[in-house]
Amino acid sequence: MNLLCLQCLSFLSFLQYLNLLLWLVFATLAVVVLYGLRDPISFPEDALSRDVSALYNATHKIVWGACVCWVIFACATGNGGFMNTLLSWSPFVPLARLSYCIYLSHAMVIFTYYDSQRSLIYLDDLNIIYVFLATLVLSVMVAFVASLSFEAPMMGLEKVIFKRDRRN
Repeated sequence: MNLLCLQCLSFLSFLQYLNLLLWLVFATLAVVVLYGLRDPISFPEDALSRDVSALYNATHKIVWGACVCWVIFACATGNGGFMNTLLSWSPFVPLARLSYCIYLSHAMVIFTYYDSQRSLIYLDDLNIIYVFLATLVLSVMVAFVASLSFEAPMMGLEKVIFKRDRRN
């Protein structure tokens, strides 16, 4: 299916200026979605009107999805340029293999930390940074062990079960 999709989309090589224009439009939309709202409590003078807030709340998820779809589409059709090179960088391969295990294990690490606290937690910037970094490192470690324990043996078993006949 993937090969068929790539063959169908191979003719979609855009003109250089159109490709650049689309990248600029979608990058601008992504920045607007990410940084379009400012905290109305910390910055009351910058609070958006009710109509603009309603428009943002109604459209920001769709616009963000369109931006992600553009990155995927552009990279799949050969129009990704630097972004395709960056996303295909070989050091991302182990992280990609661990990402789902990290997702599954991070909640357990967070709950373990907060459930083990015997006193109130004082939240300041430095403490939040420490907790974040510790949670990140421990989640990666737990995910690495889980990946070696469960995912790698299943991948080996899958290769044995679904091995192709080399004679064909």
